[in-house]
Amino acid sequence: MNTSITEIINNINPSWQTDLKIRYIYYKVNSLVQKDLRYFCASDEEKYKQYQNGFVNRFPYIVCSTLADCFVDIFKSVDIYAKKVVANSAKIPLFALIVLGDHGFYFLDPINDIFNIQYNLYPQNFGVIPYYRTLRKNYHNLTHLDRKYLEELDTTLNNNIPVNYTNNYIKELKDKMCQRNKACEFLGIPKGDRVSLTSQKLVFFNDHLINIGNVKGPFERTRLYYYLFNNLLSSNEERQIDIYLDDIEYEIANVYLKLHVNPSKYLLFREEKKDDNYQLKLIK
Repeated sequence: MNTSITEIINNINPSWQTDLKIRYIYYKVNSLVQKDLRYFCASDEEKYKQYQNGFVNRFPYIVCSTLADCFVDIFKSVDIYAKKVVANSAKIPLFALIVLGDHGFYFLDPINDIFNIQYNLYPQNFGVIPYYRTLRKNYHNLTHLDRKYLEELDTTLNNNIPVNYTNNYIKELKDKMCQRNKACEFLGIPKGDRVSLTSQKLVFFNDHLINIGNVKGPFERTRLYYYLFNNLLSSNEERQIDIYLDDIEYEIANVYLKLHVNPSKYLLFREEKKDDNYQLKLIK
């Protein structure tokens, strides 16, 4: 078993209630992994081939199936019942989890919470009633866990889990950043200078937002920018910026942001990692 996984298991307090153990494992494992670019950046044909041949466990590079397998093995090692389940009827289905906790069977969709957990956002796919009809049909006795209850679990685990979710910080910034005049005042930009406003927002992201938490892989890094843009840019600003990865060398891929100034001019930023921090570098 992976050394990091063994450490997670060894750090579990045997006296914890089952839900605390489940919550702790959910956070800790998702903080380690990143989506496998050999799958997620492959063609549809290659993805289906990988699915038919059986996904290879390349931890910490994961797909939904191998991540679910990892969780099942960990839960089993601490005597918690868990099962990998097919969540939908797609050609390549989503694999998720059913776990037996203190209040019944819970649905967990860990792959869709990787970014949330790594960016210290509140997890959205823990103890929810899934919208997948296939899953609801096959598992009709699932328990919905109240957010207040889950936040109480997080508070109990406050030495291991960030209770001050980044959501609160982003919500405060949204009021200052999304309305143009407020954003200009907040960032010290003359009103009406739209190009400077958008580029200054990117500077603010670089200085204050892109190193929150520990968002690991290239795929998750692109998700980070989509999240920030969706919450802190206007719809017009969002349309001005393209987000993409460069030529894929599997796990070694750079995130690029292309800000279109006008139809014939753009500013190109590349995200680079120095020491343990990321920064946006203007390269064109």
